[in-house]
Amino acid sequence: MATSQPSIMIGIDELARELGVTVAYLKRTWPRLHETKGMPRKHAAGWVWPRALTTAWLMSQTAALPAQQSNDNDPEQSATAHRAQVDAQRAALHARYGGRA
Repeated sequence: MATSQPSIMIGIDELARELGVTVAYLKRTWPRLHETKGMPRKHAAGWVWPRALTTAWLMSQTAALPAQQSNDNDPEQSATAHRAQVDAQRAALHARYGGRA
C-alpha cells in the first residue's frame, strides 16, 4: 500500500495556519518576514513556499512569529507550572512529529 508523500511546496493556507495568522495578513506581511526574520521567499509561480526550507524556518523561530504576542517566560511562574508547561509542549510535539530521537 502506497503512502502519500507531502507536497514539496507549502501553500499559503497551510502556512498561515502554522503561523497562526490569516491568509490576508500573510499576503501583506510575508516580504517583511523575509527581510527581518529570514522567512524563505515564496515561489514566483504563486502563493507557495518550498516546504523543506519553510519547515526548517518555522522550527528555528521562537517568539519571533507574528501570532505570538505574549511572553510565556513569566518570572512569577512557579517551577511546577513551568515543568507542566514544558511537559505539555513536549507532548504536543511528540503527538505531532512522533518520537524521533
